[in-house]
Amino acid sequence: MNFYLNYTKLIHQVCFLTNKIAKTCSRVSLLAIEWQRPSKPNINTNGDTLTSTVTAAQYHWYLNGNNIPSANAQSYIASQDGLYRVKVSNSFGCSDSSLDYTFVKSGIVEMGRDDIKLYPNPTSSYALLELANEASWQVQISDVSGKNLRTYKPFKGKELTIQKDELKAGAYLIQIKNTDNNKSSVMKLIIE
Repeated sequence: MNFYLNYTKLIHQVCFLTNKIAKTCSRVSLLAIEWQRPSKPNINTNGDTLTSTVTAAQYHWYLNGNNIPSANAQSYIASQDGLYRVKVSNSFGCSDSSLDYTFVKSGIVEMGRDDIKLYPNPTSSYALLELANEASWQVQISDVSGKNLRTYKPFKGKELTIQKDELKAGAYLIQIKNTDNNKSSVMKLIIE
């Protein structure tokens, strides 16, 4: 994105003063200054450390759409699960933001694999997520880079049908969280 400043008034005043002194002013110039927007950042992870792929003058990290106070470095150590985003600004004040990144903190208490079934897997149309008990559940689908693609409203029950809809062929991560006891698990779903 380019921005241009018109300095015609400033140049006109300089010419006016020059006319008074030298009695001539051959031309009025237009000065253009160009600022460029920074590159769109992505978020890389190493354990629980999130890092912006863009080097910038300023950084602002967000969790679930809310600014994280004092999170203003190129890297941020995530303390909880959620959707993280980084906004970078260059020295001209121009900025750009990453897409939301789904982060699942390592070391979380996982549900046993016997508590969850996901089938058919791989699938070409839908998959059934079968849960061992009736509890309050939150389910989120992200691509393998962590980009959140779909979040289901929290529900109480023992099963959820995941439709292929706009999901293209590939691998997806299904994060299942029991909001009653805060246990969670991540499973891989293959769409053919």
